[in-house]
Amino acid sequence: MVRLICCALPFVLTVAGCGLLPLYSSTNVEYNASDYPTGSPPVTIASSTVDPGHRGRSDTLVILAFSGGGSRAAYLSAKVMFALEKRFYQEGKHILDEVDAISSVSGGSLPAAYFAVTKDPDDEGPWRLWNERKVLKAMQKNYIRRWFLNWFWPQNFLRYWLTDFDRTDIMAQTFADNMFDKRGFQIDYTIGELNPERPNLVLNATNATAGKVSIEHHEAKYLSKQSLEHTDIPGGRTSFGRPFRFTEEEFQQIHSDIRDYSLARAVMATAAFPAVFNYMTLRDYSREDEPEKRFVHLFDGGSSDNQGLSGVLQILQDSECKKNTSRNDGNCERTYEKVIVILVDAYTGTGGVNAEDSDGRSFVDFVLDTNFIDATDSLLFSNRDQRTSRFFEAFEAYLPASDKGIYYHITLEDVDDEETRTRAQNVGTNFSLSKVNAKALDDAVDDLMKPENRCLQAIAALLRHGHHDAKPHCKLPPRD
Repeated sequence: MVRLICCALPFVLTVAGCGLLPLYSSTNVEYNASDYPTGSPPVTIASSTVDPGHRGRSDTLVILAFSGGGSRAAYLSAKVMFALEKRFYQEGKHILDEVDAISSVSGGSLPAAYFAVTKDPDDEGPWRLWNERKVLKAMQKNYIRRWFLNWFWPQNFLRYWLTDFDRTDIMAQTFADNMFDKRGFQIDYTIGELNPERPNLVLNATNATAGKVSIEHHEAKYLSKQSLEHTDIPGGRTSFGRPFRFTEEEFQQIHSDIRDYSLARAVMATAAFPAVFNYMTLRDYSREDEPEKRFVHLFDGGSSDNQGLSGVLQILQDSECKKNTSRNDGNCERTYEKVIVILVDAYTGTGGVNAEDSDGRSFVDFVLDTNFIDATDSLLFSNRDQRTSRFFEAFEAYLPASDKGIYYHITLEDVDDEETRTRAQNVGTNFSLSKVNAKALDDAVDDLMKPENRCLQAIAALLRHGHHDAKPHCKLPPRD
């Protein structure tokens, strides 16, 4: 028997990657109008079109962008959200209350999506409670260990070897069980069950599908053609490498109903780092007349944009047309007089092999050479500055006046205290965070968000008075 198992093992390992039964390759369903007897589906906040007055001031659009970076990004973004909740710009009103939309990538998608299935203490509804202690605890759990242990559940073990069920599916279920299920019921939240009182949610993945895109968008009046090219909005180009956003607008293009789709799977699609996780796959129902089924394959959103800025530009474009205006006829009116974008960027500027090391290998490299991670990071780093500068060009073009908008880019590099900055920058990007590393990020956010922060002061002034006296690209003063 042992010899039989040893002989069969290579064959099992060979077929495991493709699956014997394609039962879990996709879980999104086709849109069916008959599912909604009233004639139109209920509104979902998983949309890049923001309704004026949905939250806060109807003339001001406030967008948060959360970068990738594993648990470092997840915890840092969540901590900044709580800092904004404590930052009052007027009596009884804090900055987080004004946020209209959140665009997130990879690790930053954890707090963004978690916020969408929570409620404030005084609100009613079935959602989880937005509580600082519980949220931060959720952001620092060891999801890698939980993911590994979940492999050995009998149902997961069998599905993994015999179907298209893969490592990404297991991690998505791990996220669901710990953050994105209904407490006490073990039923996973779908995107249609997000709290409608929360900001619009735009989760960004990367399209890994070969072939041409079919999504069409109008050219926005207030964004230049050159700026639009940098938003990665397709125009007859290939699908491969462009962002895919888990929004109603993009699901309409594949004739699928986003309301029925698992929130945890959407989050996982934005965080499916290549070589560690497999693709997240969607069924494309828009080409049902073709003999072969069509699919959309997705992986980590950081590969196309690790800061979520292309999602922000998509929100600016789509939200400039009022909800009752056709997006394809070009008859757009400016909806917002003031715009605030706050990017929480977990980028550290560190990477590569220590110059004093003669051998760049770690213990893991004796089994799998991990220098592909440094290669990937180097590409992301080289694109980062170009993307942020292009984003600001587009942002400036959108603003009606320089004192009517602010783009504030929060980075760990801006932490004033050197020891605190170093500790925070040394926090890794695995989906696991120790108490020591969590404390390092706590201290970093306390340093960044202190009362004398002039960018936050300018944001408060813009919300309170309708204008500010800072530069549109607000930066903290350089350290001595």
